[in-house]
Amino acid sequence: MESFAGGRSQSEKTRTIVDLIPLSSLRQGQSAVVSRISGAEPLRVRLVSMGIVPGRTVEVISGRHGHPFLLGLGVSRVMIGWGMVGKVMVESGSIIYETS
Repeated sequence: MESFAGGRSQSEKTRTIVDLIPLSSLRQGQSAVVSRISGAEPLRVRLVSMGIVPGRTVEVISGRHGHPFLLGLGVSRVMIGWGMVGKVMVESGSIIYETS
């Protein structure tokens, strides 16, 4: 691989840094792309079985701090508890705001 100024390869220079935030920071009507799921294996398996997987866009239909969140996954709806919501990390640059 060819190196460029600073000893970095071309692919390293063009890599995009993505900031991750917990799904719990989104408000009603906002959507974002799931980047990763933290937590124990049983939790990750449960969320994946519900369709909450990296690369998937999720919409917050309802939910607030300390309460369960109702999420939209395409035409499907799932509800997950507050503790689980904080384990789902989304890309902050992918947040879509509902327009009036």
